[in-house]
Amino acid sequence: MATLLTQEELDEAGTGGVKTEVIARVIYDGFNNRLLEDASQWVSEDCEWIDVPSGRVFRGPNGFLDFERSWIRAFPDGNIEITNMIASHDLVATEFIGRGTQDGPLITATGETIEPSGNAVELRLLEVTQYLGGQIVRARLYYDSLSLLRQIGALETETEELVEQIES
Repeated sequence: MATLLTQEELDEAGTGGVKTEVIARVIYDGFNNRLLEDASQWVSEDCEWIDVPSGRVFRGPNGFLDFERSWIRAFPDGNIEITNMIASHDLVATEFIGRGTQDGPLITATGETIEPSGNAVELRLLEVTQYLGGQIVRARLYYDSLSLLRQIGALETETEELVEQIES
């Protein structure tokens, strides 16, 4: 996995004496235990957190909190199971499964609200985080938004039929 920093920048900045994979696990544990403020201390003021499928961008610790809270609002019982984590220099790639019931409103990329469906969701995700000085400076979250919408019942019947035709 290539780094976004030069080797000189990596050597100069270090990771603040904390292993990046440890910080990553603290973030996920913070979500599962609803200790978001504790987890936000590991997020740089300059951090850019991108939910790639939706295109939504969150900045700094407050943006991180907004991002995490938006998922918890939509899936109050939501939890994360890490299935794989790879750390290399300043980057950590984490595969995980998000599970929960959509008992709250889900905000779309266009700002529309999808009302609670009561449907259970199991979604596979990949998040890549970059660290500098012991804090997260960049994060990119990838997941299949079509699968999410299908599981919560937010797709129109015509769209579902078209997707089924394409997939078969």
